[in-house]
Amino acid sequence: STRKESSAASDVYKRQVRIFLTTWLNFYIPGRLINMSFGDVTKALLPQLLIAIVMAVIVAYSTSVIPETWPHILRLGVLIAIGSFVFFILIRQFQIPAYTDVIRLAKEGRVNRSQ
Repeated sequence: STRKESSAASDVYKRQVRIFLTTWLNFYIPGRLINMSFGDVTKALLPQLLIAIVMAVIVAYSTSVIPETWPHILRLGVLIAIGSFVFFILIRQFQIPAYTDVIRLAKEGRVNRSQ
C-alpha cells in the first residue's frame, strides 16, 4: 500500500513539475522575443487566465446539470455556448485590455470608413 501511494505521489509531483516547466517556457520564450520578463508576461496575462479558470469551473459544473440522456453533440454545443457566454461576459465586465483594444479598433475602423 505504501509503495503505491508513494508512486502516486511521485507521479503527481512529476506532473506538477512538467506543467510548471511547460508554462514557464510558454511565457518565457515569447516574453523574451518582445523584451518582457516572465513576471511581466504573467502580469499581462493574469486577468485572462483567471477568467479562463472561472469559465472552466462553470462549464465543468454545467456538465453535471445537463441531462446525460441528451446526445453528445447537443451536450457539447450547450457547453460551448455556456463557456463562450461566460467568457465574453467576464471579459467585458472586467474590461480586459485585449477586449477594450478590439472594441476601440473596431470603432475607429467604423469612423475611418464613414469619413
